[in-house]
Amino acid sequence: MYSVNDSFFGLLGIAVKAGACKAGTKAVLDSVRQGKAFAVFFVQDVGSDTAKKLTDSGAYYGVTPYQLVCSKQRLGAACGKADTACVSITQQGLAEALLAKLRQTEGGN
Repeated sequence: MYSVNDSFFGLLGIAVKAGACKAGTKAVLDSVRQGKAFAVFFVQDVGSDTAKKLTDSGAYYGVTPYQLVCSKQRLGAACGKADTACVSITQQGLAEALLAKLRQTEGGN
């Protein structure tokens, strides 16, 4: 699990405004299956069935899903939606920037 901070959510908001963020299980799985997802993030309180679908789909299509230490409410708020269990990023540069933010947080920065 990865801890996240406000800068991660700020960058996620930019991805939403750029149209590079898909929110919700169906939209995320569709983007993974279509080869459009460069990163997938899901919350710690996601259901076990959803986590399995995301993990299995990610493994099959080569997109690693990252579990975040945050709630559905917090992830949803960052996306301008209600409770959201998972998101995918469909623009490579933004996906790489979000992954870099996760690595910074894990590194203690």
